[in-house]
Amino acid sequence: MDFKDTLTEEQTIVYNIIKSYLKKNPNFTIYELFLHINRNCELPKNQIFSIINKFITKKIIVEGSKLTKESVLSRNDTRNDIYNYIIKRPGLNFSQIIKHFNLGPHAGRWHIEMLKKFGFIRETKFMIYNLHFDRDFPKDKEIKTFLLRNENVFNVFLVLMDNILRASEIAKLIDKPQSTVQYHLTRMVDNHLIIENYDGTYSVNSDNINFLRRYYNLQLPEKLKFKIESYIKSKEKPSEPLIEEEMGEVKVLREYDYLGGNIRFKIAIQNHTPMTISNVNTMLTATSQYDVDEKIKSVDFLVPGESRGVDFILSPSTCGKSKVYATVSYSDGRGEPQSIVVKPKEIWVKCPLVKPRKILSDEIEKWKEDLQKGTHIIECEDLEGKKLFEVAYNQVKTLDLEQTILDKDNLRCVFSGIAKVTNTRMMVEIRIFLEKRIVLNIWADNLKQATGFLAYLKNLINLGLDSAQKLSGKVENLGKKILKLFEISDRLYKLFQLCEENWIISEIIIMLKEIKKKLNIFFPDLEIIEDISNVIELFVDNVNVGEEIDDNSSLKIQIQLNTWLDKIITLLRSNIDVFNDTFKEEVEQCDLINSMFKKLDKYSKSIKSKLIQKLLSYLIIMEKDSGLTIYTHNFKESSVDGDLLSGFLTAIQQIGSELTEEKTRTSVKKIEYHGFEINLENGNKIRTALILKGKAADLIKEKLVEFVSEYEKRYDDELSRWSGNISAFSDSPDIINEYFGKEKTSGEDEGLEKKNSQPLLI
Repeated sequence: MDFKDTLTEEQTIVYNIIKSYLKKNPNFTIYELFLHINRNCELPKNQIFSIINKFITKKIIVEGSKLTKESVLSRNDTRNDIYNYIIKRPGLNFSQIIKHFNLGPHAGRWHIEMLKKFGFIRETKFMIYNLHFDRDFPKDKEIKTFLLRNENVFNVFLVLMDNILRASEIAKLIDKPQSTVQYHLTRMVDNHLIIENYDGTYSVNSDNINFLRRYYNLQLPEKLKFKIESYIKSKEKPSEPLIEEEMGEVKVLREYDYLGGNIRFKIAIQNHTPMTISNVNTMLTATSQYDVDEKIKSVDFLVPGESRGVDFILSPSTCGKSKVYATVSYSDGRGEPQSIVVKPKEIWVKCPLVKPRKILSDEIEKWKEDLQKGTHIIECEDLEGKKLFEVAYNQVKTLDLEQTILDKDNLRCVFSGIAKVTNTRMMVEIRIFLEKRIVLNIWADNLKQATGFLAYLKNLINLGLDSAQKLSGKVENLGKKILKLFEISDRLYKLFQLCEENWIISEIIIMLKEIKKKLNIFFPDLEIIEDISNVIELFVDNVNVGEEIDDNSSLKIQIQLNTWLDKIITLLRSNIDVFNDTFKEEVEQCDLINSMFKKLDKYSKSIKSKLIQKLLSYLIIMEKDSGLTIYTHNFKESSVDGDLLSGFLTAIQQIGSELTEEKTRTSVKKIEYHGFEINLENGNKIRTALILKGKAADLIKEKLVEFVSEYEKRYDDELSRWSGNISAFSDSPDIINEYFGKEKTSGEDEGLEKKNSQPLLI
């Protein structure tokens, strides 16, 4: 099914907007994408964020890439062929793929990375190999499938398909040294491709055969088949009559009962032969419905007439009906290996239906005395006790039971009810033990009933824990990403301060390299990495030991730092918005992150304020129609003829107008000359020219527009009837200082990480 068929109407709207946006904006950020979607549809902001986050989680889109999951394969035939090749031949390594398609390493790596990035394939590390599998390929079958690509492993597997053999026998059949065969056998056993039996023989793990047939032809070649048949015949010996005194048999009995919420499966071995049997091993095989404490139990020997029992504890993880199998192997009186297949026993774990029944607190102890108890402990190292209790409580709360006790301080709760079919009492208690363990107690009329209900609750709680752990992992990953952005922001701010102090150039280069390295590791797609590289290259070849940075170079870097910090803040804001929207329940972390962002925003404004003060040189305010100067303001001690400059600027504007057609007439906005930048802004009645020492129009542009608008409002009457008297504008410094004066601060600026502060844990 095409993934687009699974989208809701709202998701389809967002997806179509994204596709259109990516055609023009391939290197997007989450925040930029959100703004664009918000402008082009009427969905609520929270819903847009949720949909974007879902698309990223499902790898329908990938931040920084112009492709979508839909176009990754459709736009490139080679990539599509590689994907289909991996589906048909799972477990290929990189060299095998590029060799098959005759690709260079760079092109091959690009295609593989794109398939990984959009979730079509995954990469698994095994020994020295990086193996590639389709995203839906079963993880437990990865290594098994890969191992069979080795010719020796494949031949060993074929030989064992219908035979139980020793390593020496296999070596003879496939004409390989026994040491080589033993090496492969060990790897095959370790990865459950074959089974090592207790008598030193090997056999195929039949659970894998049907799956492996999808990818391999498991038919024996005629030559090998003939060789095996000949060898088997050579081993056959004519049967010898049993000595009468050895007549008899080994019998096996099996049964089960309920024990504290678990199932005790009992097997009794009886030696009815006249000779002692030894090395008696009982191997239990149960379905995935049960967790088994030990799958193998051993008895050293049984003398004639002796009977011994072994018990297996089965912990049911779900309700249902399934069979339990067992095999008993032993050495008979002559030392020959023997085995007995125990007749399967069907066990049915029933989950009782319940209905609520309210009981008083003092009745709880009475119920405990009257009923039988089943207990299970669920361990979880990844979540704290409070979270464990919350998950378990919420899962049990969904059942049709009555809540009798809820003690959040001591992390304990009790629910009570009645089994519908038997109309008997049932009670559930949850408590947390040693912070990492959920103790689940069930009281019921009998242990069979308790075991069934316990199995149901275990499965229910484990599902809840699995979801909670996945969510916790997402919180941690996104939190780490946000923290790294804060760290990088702090380094940029620190670097700004070093430039302010005309620090040693070599130290500045070291810090720039450190910032670049962090960005390459955690945010390799950010464009500012290239800008940082350019700045490093500019200085690295032209610096003397101990040389301090000059004012002009310092200012240029500070302007760059401000731009980089803005981009980091934009990325940070988008990630924080996603965090706040997705993990609302993580109140403490959300508050901490938002608090840190406010502090960072404050420092960013501080940087801009300092830069503006450094850049401001001269301001001229002119009457628009005549071009005459109304007011001039010198931010620094420099000699500028305001009237001469205003005349020059008016002439420039007129020339610009005459060179353009009437319909497209625009005014000149900016003039650059010898490191200075003249920024022009026209209002309805005035024209302003703001002269900056350096190229940083973006920093001042908005302020200049706002200033012109406010100036015209404040002096509307004076401008409307102006006759050339400039004294009417003598208090202009007040409004100039409002917009271009030094901003007041509450104290000295501090870095995001104080000297003795603890690291932030998100």
